[in-house]
Amino acid sequence: MEFEVFYHWFFTFWSFVYGLMIGSFLNVCIYRMPPKLYIFDDITYKEESDFTYYLNRLLYFLRLKKEEKKPLIIPSLYAEGIIGVTISPESITHAAIAHNFNLFRQFYPDPVNIVKPRSFCPHCRNMIRWWMNIPVLSWIILGGKCYFCKEKISPRYLLIELFTGLVFGGLFYLHGMADVGTFLLYATLSSLCIVVFFVDLEHWIIMDEITLPFSALAVIASLFIPYSSYMPYPGIFSLIEWNQVIPAGIYNWFMNLVQTSPHWLHPDSFVQSLTGAIIGFASFWAIGVIGTVVLKREAMGGGDVKFAMLMGAFLGTMKAGLAFFIAVVIGTLILLPLLLINKKTGKDQVPFGCFLALATMIVIFLGDKIMWFYFNWPDMVFGR
Repeated sequence: MEFEVFYHWFFTFWSFVYGLMIGSFLNVCIYRMPPKLYIFDDITYKEESDFTYYLNRLLYFLRLKKEEKKPLIIPSLYAEGIIGVTISPESITHAAIAHNFNLFRQFYPDPVNIVKPRSFCPHCRNMIRWWMNIPVLSWIILGGKCYFCKEKISPRYLLIELFTGLVFGGLFYLHGMADVGTFLLYATLSSLCIVVFFVDLEHWIIMDEITLPFSALAVIASLFIPYSSYMPYPGIFSLIEWNQVIPAGIYNWFMNLVQTSPHWLHPDSFVQSLTGAIIGFASFWAIGVIGTVVLKREAMGGGDVKFAMLMGAFLGTMKAGLAFFIAVVIGTLILLPLLLINKKTGKDQVPFGCFLALATMIVIFLGDKIMWFYFNWPDMVFGR
């Protein structure tokens, strides 16, 4: 017994450490994945993280400005504001263009993505060495400052690493080695929620690169996840006579498939994940369409709709529905006071993805208990 307790806490600790490393990677995703906007005078376009595309656009604007005889402001490629070099029309020659391309190449040697280039300081552009990039410890040792330029490093990096570590450790503590599939399922979903929360909060966007591939991956992976991960408490679903709702042929075929499948294959989980994704997408899409008609403006962003699909794919119909309800409650509790004090109006946009991400994290850790209480509170209160 003592060995089992030690074994459990040992792997819980290493899940926490693994979570710290994943948190460091999530920081990279949050900083690099959102499309950045670069400004050429009064013209703004979306940079595609492609060096060739950038050079082609730069050549176009150079030619355009030369014809208009106006100066061109070239922003710093990693600038977080309007910082750049002004080139006068007289200096726009092939030699000047080549020189500036070589200069930019030093700061932008490869397409920027979550893998390359190596981590760098956003202030001085110096590459960060390995010992400066140890999760949590490096930030503490360096005093929250860059080793080279001494500029402050946002504590958000530290908090994301710590939070991710605690989430991974907590998930392993709850599920352990007996349910590795559920641990991996929820660890992946938690990581996605962290990225979505901070990106949507800062950039007001939920990227297709997150929602679409991981929705498909969740549906496929559900074949290997126990059904209890999606429906730990049957609740109202146990009250429905499914053989009277579904055509007898389809019902008998599916039940036979479930009973004859290998023990490691779970077609019932696959159905839960697939229907959860479909219902999540369809319900939020319908809300968006109806809201747009009523309000005469976009009521639900496409990213929110796809994120609802992802939540359904990971959580299944019942838990996803609970998460949607909790997200609405959180949004109401936060936005209603702001509306009352006129900090926001009914026409202001809201990063609803943040509320969805928070609600998903709540359901991951407390969803089973919330559903158990919901279906049992009459017996607890009235003694029935």
